[in-house]
Amino acid sequence: MSQPRASLAVENGLVLHGRAVGAPGERAGDLYRVIASGVGGTAMPAWKGSLPEDDLWALVHYVDSLVAMRDRAEAAELRRRNEADDASWKPPAPPGEGAR
Repeated sequence: MSQPRASLAVENGLVLHGRAVGAPGERAGDLYRVIASGVGGTAMPAWKGSLPEDDLWALVHYVDSLVAMRDRAEAAELRRRNEADDASWKPPAPPGEGAR
């Protein structure tokens, strides 16, 4: 029995909103398509037309760098810092309840 496409993507690439996003050599183009076109029926909007083309590609390269970092010490450190920041974050007071 062959592996489901999503399982293969986890090994070789990435899964976004349940869709497999290519192997490392194809990942940038696949990421661009997902970011630019969005994913219907999910909270992932289409960004093409809302962001300049250079910004779309900057997002592609940023997400790709996070994928490449997976399972490395840098990823663990980034997660630790983000969790620490989240723990200390407090929402702003509702209007009218701030300092007087």
